[in-house]
Amino acid sequence: MRLKEIEKYLKNIIKKTFLYFLVLFFSITASFGQIPQGVPKPQDNDPVAFNSLSDVIIYVILPALLIIIYLFILYRQRKRRRKEDQESARQEKEINR
Repeated sequence: MRLKEIEKYLKNIIKKTFLYFLVLFFSITASFGQIPQGVPKPQDNDPVAFNSLSDVIIYVILPALLIIIYLFILYRQRKRRRKEDQESARQEKEINR
């Protein structure tokens, strides 16, 4: 009886080891299969050189301008909400009097 338990235990270990090997093998081959050809890769990228005006506009001025516009829109919305809240509170006070 003890021998059957050991045999069963070894079979389970072999099955698990084989499954782990298969998962590892297919994950490695799948990751290599996903690399497209002719597309810039992260190791081929160079840092942005700000020598030309277009690079400065695209990478510095436009993002800063978008952030400023976004913050301005948020400010106006908050100001409008505060004004509406104050007016509604004033109307409620008048009604409760």
